[in-house]
Amino acid sequence: MTTDWSTLSTAQLRCIDALDFAPPLHETHLAKRHKVRGPTVTSLIAMGLIRREYLHDRDHPATLSMPFLRLTQLGLAYQRDWRQWRDRVSRDVAGICGTNAADVAATLDRGIGR
Repeated sequence: MTTDWSTLSTAQLRCIDALDFAPPLHETHLAKRHKVRGPTVTSLIAMGLIRREYLHDRDHPATLSMPFLRLTQLGLAYQRDWRQWRDRVSRDVAGICGTNAADVAATLDRGIGR
């Protein structure tokens, strides 16, 4: 299983980084909080990195189903690889420049449009 996250766009990386494996995340939260748009979600679903789940409210069966997103195993591998790379680069740059690794990581996150 290859996890070449360098082929992903910044919006796709932002989406994968925002999702965690255990809890599903509502699409509206991704759009408002993380600035992830519908085409980005659709492309990640097509690539098999995330999947859409519909949770139904049993007390109100007439309500529409609510779309949530969850990482697949492949998406989790991409996320883990991205985060490891980001942390490694942050430590290296912090060591060279004499700054805090957390500040460098925050700058990297802003660099991908977070």
